[in-house]
Amino acid sequence: MDTPMEAEYKKLGLRQEMKRLRGALDAGARALASEKIAQRLLDSGLCGPGKCVLSYCSTGSEVETGSLIAALREQGCEVLLPRMEKERALSARIFRSGDTLVRGSYGIEEPSKHAPQLPPQKIDVILLPGLAFDRAGRRLGYGGGYYDRFLPRLREDCTKIGLCFDLQIFDEIPHEPHDAQVDYLVDENRIISCGQDEEEING
Repeated sequence: MDTPMEAEYKKLGLRQEMKRLRGALDAGARALASEKIAQRLLDSGLCGPGKCVLSYCSTGSEVETGSLIAALREQGCEVLLPRMEKERALSARIFRSGDTLVRGSYGIEEPSKHAPQLPPQKIDVILLPGLAFDRAGRRLGYGGGYYDRFLPRLREDCTKIGLCFDLQIFDEIPHEPHDAQVDYLVDENRIISCGQDEEEING
């Protein structure tokens, strides 16, 4: 296990490399892969009708979530989106058809401050962006710590899903003991059930 300083140094280097690699993806290829990821998730049953799902508003070269959010609502999910609050905190806000999004921190679209807020304990499924993941479910974020602070507030049985492109998945990424892990990874080719009973779910 690396020391905290060694792990942070390695994370910084990997963040820079992954921003470059993901940003180099052709826009058309990225859009097609995002459609495949969305359909794979919808077909998986992990976000079934009646589930309360916290998604994210994609930005830059992330897996696109616009059509996925609409599809989740159509299949009967209660969709929430994150809003960045003071002191690097996240809140979960209800997002319904016709609601207007505003530009928040870092230029990311988010619900307005008037959108109804739900406590994290109400969330059944959370969809997470990231720069890199490993097959054990470890996630490399952007370094702001928003999700690191939010994830411990979820119920233990909340399903955590990382949405990513195949090139973002590694056998192992730099990590520290406190780093949160996801339960599943969904890319354009497969679903990986993470952890000790790691399993690829293809189709």
